[in-house]
Amino acid sequence: MPTIYIADDDPLLIDLLRFRLERKSYTVQSSTDGEEALTQMLASPPDLIVLDYQMPVRNAHEIVEILKQQPSCRDIPILVLASQWREEDVIDALQQGITDYVIKPFSPDELLFRIERALRP
Repeated sequence: MPTIYIADDDPLLIDLLRFRLERKSYTVQSSTDGEEALTQMLASPPDLIVLDYQMPVRNAHEIVEILKQQPSCRDIPILVLASQWREEDVIDALQQGITDYVIKPFSPDELLFRIERALRP
């Protein structure tokens, strides 16, 4: 099964998503720090990234900008999780190459559906 990388500063959210994803046989890697997440994703690119918009050290915008410049990471689907909905943030994220933009709080079932949809060929 595909590897999903979760980068979020909320360890409880990571645990919830890890539990739900591993029950569906996904491999899950994670970090609560943007710099650590970026380093790990560049070293071993996952099949899909779930990325909190406001991460410590490096935010989603910075992480995506760097990933999109790397041939091994350029086409990885990225779902951004955000606490707020601002039209300019959504547009900026989509223009940057984000696959989907999900507002917190969200239904875990909805997020799983979005992940499965993003992984379809």
